[in-house]
Amino acid sequence: MTLRWLYLLFPDLYLHNLMADAAHDAARPLALLPAGNSQHISQCNAAAHQAGVEADMPLSAALCLCPELQAVRTDPHQLHRLLQARALWAGQFSAFVSPDPPQGLWLEIASMLRLFGGWEPLQQRLQQSAGTEGPVMLSGAGATPLAARLRACCGLPPGSDQHDLQPLSLAQLQQGRLLDDEQVLTLQRLGVRTLADILRLPQSGLASRCGLSLQRDLSRLCGHQAHPLPAFEAPLTFVQRAQFIHEVEHANGLLFPLQRLLGRLSDFLQRRQLSTRLLQLTLSHRRRPDSEWQIRFAHGEYRQPELVFLCRHFLEQQRLPAPVQTLTLTVEEFVSRGEKQHTLLASPPSAAGDDHHQLLNRLGTRLQPQQLLRLSAIPDPRPEQSARLDIQQAQTSLPSQQRTDMAQRPLWLLAQPQPCPPPQQVVSGPERICSGWWDEQPVRRDYYVVLSGRRLLWVFHAPQGWFIHGLFS
Repeated sequence: MTLRWLYLLFPDLYLHNLMADAAHDAARPLALLPAGNSQHISQCNAAAHQAGVEADMPLSAALCLCPELQAVRTDPHQLHRLLQARALWAGQFSAFVSPDPPQGLWLEIASMLRLFGGWEPLQQRLQQSAGTEGPVMLSGAGATPLAARLRACCGLPPGSDQHDLQPLSLAQLQQGRLLDDEQVLTLQRLGVRTLADILRLPQSGLASRCGLSLQRDLSRLCGHQAHPLPAFEAPLTFVQRAQFIHEVEHANGLLFPLQRLLGRLSDFLQRRQLSTRLLQLTLSHRRRPDSEWQIRFAHGEYRQPELVFLCRHFLEQQRLPAPVQTLTLTVEEFVSRGEKQHTLLASPPSAAGDDHHQLLNRLGTRLQPQQLLRLSAIPDPRPEQSARLDIQQAQTSLPSQQRTDMAQRPLWLLAQPQPCPPPQQVVSGPERICSGWWDEQPVRRDYYVVLSGRRLLWVFHAPQGWFIHGLFS
């Protein structure tokens, strides 16, 4: 058997994310309580551990040892979102990722070892990438999913042989989530101490005493039975939340946790070759309804430094209606990025276009939405109705036929057509426009491009006479 499955375990996923998003002082003791009504410590940071706080300790005893200890209840929905974010990150190393709640991931690596050049280069890439994110990551590789999880939880090296797993004790098997408390108690009464002792027992007797689930898991561990795993499907929307230990009272205080969320958003967009034009921020308060902020861009953006820059200027203009407990970043509108062909020269040909988009995005965050207007084309034959100023994004491209028609028309139209004498020198025309019957503003005109002195004019003839409607440059 060969290495087929990789298991990634993030034991401090929730605790690390809580301390990072809240900019928590590492010297201040912090402990986590499990979801529900339990009052026993599930995890604590290094400062609390140095004060004598341990896992499974009652909260009352922990407070006696460390009065300044701050306890936070684990939010299972937030933990699920954090594991989803880790699954999105792990997608760059495997084509098949399966979450194992609450803090684990399975990755199929048999088909990826050749791509990365073997197990050692793949493990190095994993450690380097995980180091930039922060949470502790334990890994284990094996021939079956359960073997990989046991190796990760027990700190065993990767291996395709199951013999080195047989000396594992019942406590290690429980740590690897192969046994529960009741099964451990039953096996201890039978005199069983290791995995090898369990495998020597008759399967029928083991199933009657410990349940069919243990017999099934042992068969999957040894590879005698298939172990179907649900594949992780990337969500269609991006939702990430930052939870604060202390309430944030100023808008600038939201920038630090928002940077981490924008970094995850940038990775999410980069892997899908997408951009976004709308960020939705949801601020939850203690004694009032949630606040909704929207940050809209003129053009799609996906780069983290630029997203942070735009959000910083937006937050500088905002005032919090009340202290904030949690910050949620939601992105539901995505824009596909067009293909850009860069040359081997120092300056790519699309640099000017990128600078133009960047300038409009920055203007949009500094100004109010109603102060940044753009010219949008409207499919209306009447020249005075064919364009308008709009705060929304204008069309990025026009049909080829419409561009050809607009090339024969001036960009400068007069606010009101001015009467003029009949033209003496006609350059081109006529172009008949007979439209507008549907909104009771009908027009019936014949347009000409004429030369008057040294100026090119755009004139039309109507039943009322001749009029100048536009000027060419």
